[in-house]
Amino acid sequence: MKDGFITRSIASGAAVLGCNAYATSPSAQHHMLASIQYLDDGAGKVGVYGAFGRSGCSMPVRFAGLLGLAWWRRRADTKPGSRFGGRLVAAVALALGLSACGGGGGESSTPTTPPVVTKPDLKLTVAGTANVLENTTLEVPVTISGAQGGVTASVTRTGPDAFAVTSTLGTTGGKLQLQLGDLFADSEGTVTVSITDGDGRTSNATLAVTLKNSPGFHRVVASLPEQGTVLKEGESLTIQLQFDGASGAVQVVATPQSKEDTITTISELSATGGMVTVNAGELQYHDQPFKLTLAFTDAAGQTLNKTYAISLVNPSGAEAIQALTRMMAAAPAFSELGTERELVRRLAMLAVLSNPSYAQPESTLLTQFDNTLAAQGQQAVLTEWLAAHTEDASRYSSGVLKENSVKEATTSLLTLLRSHAAVVNPVIAEAVAVTNGLVPALTLDAVTYDATSNKLSRFIGNSAFGQYQNDQWQFGSNYAFLTSIVFPETQQCSPE
Repeated sequence: MKDGFITRSIASGAAVLGCNAYATSPSAQHHMLASIQYLDDGAGKVGVYGAFGRSGCSMPVRFAGLLGLAWWRRRADTKPGSRFGGRLVAAVALALGLSACGGGGGESSTPTTPPVVTKPDLKLTVAGTANVLENTTLEVPVTISGAQGGVTASVTRTGPDAFAVTSTLGTTGGKLQLQLGDLFADSEGTVTVSITDGDGRTSNATLAVTLKNSPGFHRVVASLPEQGTVLKEGESLTIQLQFDGASGAVQVVATPQSKEDTITTISELSATGGMVTVNAGELQYHDQPFKLTLAFTDAAGQTLNKTYAISLVNPSGAEAIQALTRMMAAAPAFSELGTERELVRRLAMLAVLSNPSYAQPESTLLTQFDNTLAAQGQQAVLTEWLAAHTEDASRYSSGVLKENSVKEATTSLLTLLRSHAAVVNPVIAEAVAVTNGLVPALTLDAVTYDATSNKLSRFIGNSAFGQYQNDQWQFGSNYAFLTSIVFPETQQCSPE
């Protein structure tokens, strides 16, 4: 009982309000009971005020406040200044205020919206243009921003083969290395960089590159290396040329430096290049290097020189010195004329056996042969000649002796051998004659060298007696009897 009013409290969960007394949140044990108090003035007219805890039930309380306000307005006898009216207004204001604040500070059920994260754009920056000089290297910076995660990059280029690009790139950038080699004229190129970050975003940038040739007539590029080229006798080689920076037409003066006087050159040139052909005629010396100097001059008077070391090869000279060396080695055995002597011996035996009119002993013709050779032969001259030419091979190899001198020496030796052997030709002719026609006449003149048997002979290689078959000498049917005499090593029985 207070101020003549009866106070009755009911829980906020009463049926008239339809509100639970406690909230259903996990912290409900801390929530306070919301109570509505009815103030009875004893005349059946009731006022309302409330004390509210953290019920989380704001709408029923607001509703109760509105009901109380409506009731107050219906009281005709309520005075504005009465205590009851002031309490009622405070109660209604409290109810409305708390309900508007969510039930006196109860927990909100509105879901939290996650913050929006804005990623920066992936950006690739490369300088727009670059100039690279011939035979230089230029570094170009690359900047990468806004990359998410790692960055993969690819770099492609266009331009001449002499233009190369390497790159060093990371998540924040790096550099491009532009390298230019030999160039013959100004040119253009491009470098395109493409990147992809961890989110799969891409960015591209293209760099335009001007490739600058060095100024002036500064280089001659030739297809022929300066060392190691071989030029054989009777052959030619062509040097393809490319001029770098020449002004106008180019002329060349070719100067071979060699003991050979049969080296000639022919040139066809323009402002950009051309060719020089080198011809080797009949060579005289052993294989040797020679220098070829090419002096180029363009229309502006600019000059450049190129020098080549070329090895001359003289196959015919090698064959000539080989032939002379082999003949000189076989000459002593030939000078004894053993084959001719054996022929006379066999013809004498045949004459004794088949010619009744031949009354001489077998040894007569042999003795005549030996005496003639000893008296008229040129054994001493031959020995002296061989001694004088002992160093011919080494002299030729060292470049002292010419090929023609070698051939002249060979001719001289063969002439001497033929003259030496010819002295016994009359004895051989007499031996053939006494066979009474059983043996045809023998024409013995030239002396030849047989490479198969390594012999000097007047029978092997003599076309009157036979021919070569598969590099082997074969006597004809009329002269087959000579086989056992000329090639005794092929016989299985003794010539005796």
